[in-house]
Amino acid sequence: SPTALFFSRTVDGAALAALGVMLLLGCAARFVDVRRPALVTWGGLALATALTAGAGAYGLLLGLLLAIGGSLWLWREQADWVASLLRPVWKSGLATTAVGVLALGTGLGLNPAGLLATGQQLVVFAARFSAPASPAGPSPLLLLLAYEPLILLAGLAGLALAIRRQDGLGILCIFWTLAGLAQWFLLPGREPADLLWALLPLALLSGLAAQELLHSLRQHGHLANEGLHLPISLVLWAHCGLSLTRYQQTGDQTNLFLASLTVALQFFLTAAFGFAVSTPEPEEEPGQAVARGVATALRAGGASLALVLLAVTFSTGWRLTHQRAADPRELLVREPTAIEVRALVQTIEHVSMLNGGTPSHIPVVLTEPDNPVLAWYLRQFDLHGAERMDDPARLVVTTAGQTPPADYLSATFALRRAWHPTWDRREAVRWWLYRKTTVPPTTIEQVVLWLHPTLATSDRP
Repeated sequence: SPTALFFSRTVDGAALAALGVMLLLGCAARFVDVRRPALVTWGGLALATALTAGAGAYGLLLGLLLAIGGSLWLWREQADWVASLLRPVWKSGLATTAVGVLALGTGLGLNPAGLLATGQQLVVFAARFSAPASPAGPSPLLLLLAYEPLILLAGLAGLALAIRRQDGLGILCIFWTLAGLAQWFLLPGREPADLLWALLPLALLSGLAAQELLHSLRQHGHLANEGLHLPISLVLWAHCGLSLTRYQQTGDQTNLFLASLTVALQFFLTAAFGFAVSTPEPEEEPGQAVARGVATALRAGGASLALVLLAVTFSTGWRLTHQRAADPRELLVREPTAIEVRALVQTIEHVSMLNGGTPSHIPVVLTEPDNPVLAWYLRQFDLHGAERMDDPARLVVTTAGQTPPADYLSATFALRRAWHPTWDRREAVRWWLYRKTTVPPTTIEQVVLWLHPTLATSDRP
């Protein structure tokens, strides 16, 4: 999942909260089968991990509790069985959770104040329901289409399988997904990481579809059937991608029509393939032959689409986390730090080397010491507030627009950028393929580096 991968690389608790909730669900599902007491212990520790990870964990847990309530309402006759299952173990589970929260919240006793911060996370989460509305961001459906097409389509297929089979865990994930989406729309102070509230159960539903596809291919797949369909289908998908590339370059509607025609041909090819293999065999009823042909067509089309979407998902995750993690044109990125801040740090290090012999020798004056971005990137330097600007042997970093110190040399660096999309068909195709747009991101915050003339050297670059 590109989304989960992206938030696992950020300095917050979104990934740890997801890990704790998924371990809790896994231990609970396994405990139903084997009734092993050790699973209660591991489940309590998993819940403690989620509760100490951050306020976002309560969104996952609230969605899970609502899903459990919906499932018990659907299967009301199972409520007594669930109660009898929990009655012997709930006390030990709560005790393990309490010990885990105490250990993790205090850093194994090294930071007792962390326990208070852990308890405040529930208040922080509840306050988000009454917080002022955050700036309008992309809808969760747009985010899923842009970053999670594989999980979205496979999850819809898993939803149909769960309903058809009356699968307990699948029905639970359906309620969980709906609860996560409802929280997203009802929460005024939502954040991009809140997409995980619906994405995790949707990923579990997609696992049902993946399991069904792989099991069917192993039991009934043949190289002469699905193996023949796959390369032809992949060639058509490649032609579709080339047509879209040509369309975003030239704007010629013919290329867009060819891409749409290729998608239609995929459905026709899959249907024709299923019809071709549905010829009744000896002693086979016509209905059985038709069912076999439909199943073969679904396997062939599903395998082809899954491979293409898997490649798209891998490419999207690689670009999001490695190539454009600071590009505001990525919908999951909100006003990221511009890469020019690295040039700011390198410039200060260069001046420090010229004047002191070490990269972090020279002191730096920050006129806004509370700026978290500057405080983080300049953490290796000796930082001072604006009250020390009277010392000429220091560098000064100010926000753009402030009055410069007298006789200082200056250089301006972008600190934050934002992007406001203007969608049309060609622009959407260009963005989806390359994350490039005709309207570039705009700089919303700049900083200025002021250098005293005594620190500058004219004989060195």
